Amino acid sequence: MIEVEFSLKLSPRQTWHILTDALHMEKWWGDHVLLQAYQGGKFSEDWTDDDGTPRHSEGTVTAIEPEKRLQLSWKDDGWHHETRVEFLLSPNAEGTRVYLQHAGWEKFEDEDTRRQAVDSYREGWHALMKKFQEYAATVA
Repeated sequence: MIEVEFSLKLSPRQTWHILTDALHMEKWWGDHVLLQAYQGGKFSEDWTDDDGTPRHSEGTVTAIEPEKRLQLSWKDDGWHHETRVEFLLSPNAEGTRVYLQHAGWEKFEDEDTRRQAVDSYREGWHALMKKFQEYAATVA
């Protein structure tokens, strides 16, 4: 399982807009991502892996509670199983606690494939959430 946690000096409402609004997402995630932030909405991302190979990730919004929770199914090209990505927002003394969890890796039967995917995604999520934090600081 991959977990990333940090706090922002923004309200859950402000944080939610940065997380789900297309104009904000373009600034921290890029214009190559589509998120339809409603139950059953689509998610897709075109990206390039470390080897320079074009890749595609897609999923569906499986749970949504505005200003609190966004959960997506997540599957890359070539994967036989979906994983789950969940963002949880909660108020704290600093503003908002952001917690990301990417789970479901146990479905990958081949241990080497699983380890490589988890390592790659762990690095990717940490880098992306750093961009999220940096962008959020400009909005505060």
